[in-house]
Formats: sequence, structure tokens, C-alpha cells
Amino acid sequence: MPKKWIPEDMFVVGRRPDIPDDAVKSAARVVQILEVFDELQRPATVIEICKRLAYPQSSTSAILRTLVSMGLLHHDPRKRTFVPTRRVALFGSWIDGDLFGRSKLRRMMDILNEQTGAIVLLATRNGRNAKYIEIVQSNCARVAERSVHLTLGTERNLTRCAAGEVILAGLSDAEIRRVVTATNAWSAPDEIRFTHTEVMERIKQVRKQGYALSLPPKGPRTGCIAMALPSSDPTQPLTLALGGPREMIEGETRRLTSLMRSAMRVFDFDGGIESYCQARVAGL
Repeated sequence: MPKKWIPEDMFVVGRRPDIPDDAVKSAARVVQILEVFDELQRPATVIEICKRLAYPQSSTSAILRTLVSMGLLHHDPRKRTFVPTRRVALFGSWIDGDLFGRSKLRRMMDILNEQTGAIVLLATRNGRNAKYIEIVQSNCARVAERSVHLTLGTERNLTRCAAGEVILAGLSDAEIRRVVTATNAWSAPDEIRFTHTEVMERIKQVRKQGYALSLPPKGPRTGCIAMALPSSDPTQPLTLALGGPREMIEGETRRLTSLMRSAMRVFDFDGGIESYCQARVAGL
């Protein structure tokens, strides 16, 4: 169904109720800002949001910047607009699934979880990090007892995880260099740093084989295999990943990647890293 965007100059009837006296004002404003986006169904500027809610521009700008830093809004500095990320779209997807319908993306993740027993996660870019915006935990005893419970909203640096490498593979080499430089500049002294050459060697492999593989040192730790989900919005790339014990990810790589590709085809998420890279180059 096409989006029914509300033009900026449309006359709006009705008004939202005032924030209750016993409410935390900043929290209430976050909710009302998200309601504005749900109503508009398009990007909006700070000025437009302020006009619709009669908020001061300074506090509105501060809230929007906070939501951007948390990965809930995407900011286009060229157009000076904000728009919710896919993380917002996934909020509440578990409530009344029979009534409102679970997204085909979540259904695909559930099926992969059943087929593999692995943790299934969806990640997107948030600055220099990959943010886990949807997770289906492992329900398989042999996997769960040797794996971990991933926390929703976890962020890992793009250069240090499989999901991040897939996101990097869709960027230009110049953009990757900028990410690596910024990452190394802001890393703590005890954090691992990779040179641009080291990162590019891994990215070339990801682009060649169509997936990224992250295997921790020997021991009871979780490995990960990740692939790109073609996205209509290149500013919000999506990565699908499976996590589990190292021996499972390493020993069943071919089977797991085959199941991921089959699931993408069945649910019309076909194309993988090749389509994603082509979309990025074309600016789609």
C-alpha cells in the first residue's frame, strides 16, 4: 500500500491533549514526536515538528539528536530532516500479531530460528556501529547452553563484527576508510584497532563470497554469520545474521548460508550483498 504522506502546508484539524502535570515532560515529548512521524509518514524538519507540537526549538532539537544517537531516528544533514529508523517500526511487533500481523521479516527470522536453532538477529548501521534492532533468541538446547543471550539494542563497531562487515561491504572504499579512521581515533586504549588494509582484506572477501563470518578464539563463545538484506533505503542498510557456538557456525557454514538465501528468496528478500552494493553505488 502506498504511503499517504501529509504535505507540510496541509490544514490540520484537531489537537493533541496537553502533557499531564504528573508526567515527565521530556519522556512525553519523545512519545509525541514519534506520534507526529506516525501521522506524517515522511521525513520532517525540526521547524515543522516544533510548529505541530508547539515545542521550543532548542529542546526539540536536543530530543531529536538524542533519538538519532540511540538509533531511533535517521538524520539527513543535507535536507535537514529526520525520519524514524526501522528499529521504531519493529517496536510492538510482538503485540497482537494475529490482529495486526507480524511482518514478513519477523516471520522469516522465526523460520530460520526453527530451522537452525541459532540466534537470529537483524542489524542496521548507527554511526560507526552495527545496532541489533531485532533478535530471536535460540530455542535449541544444544545451542543455547553453549551460546549467549543477546541484548536487544546492543551495538558493536562495524569493523569488529560480522554484521558490521556486511554493512561496510556496501559502502565505497573511501567511506570505509573514513569509518576505520574515525573508529581508531575514538577507540579506547585497550580496544582492538585494525588498519585500513586489514579491514579492506576482509571486506573484499565478504564482497566475493556474499557473507561475513566472525569466529571467536577457541572456547565457549558465539560465532556469527551475516548477509545483507536488500533495502529500499541505502541510508538504513539491513543485515541478517545467525549466531551460535563457534563449532556450529564454522562447521555448518554452507548449510546456514544456503538456508539464509532460501529464506530470502521465499520471503522476497532476494539479492544479497550484490544487490545491496549495486543499490549503494546507484544511490537508490
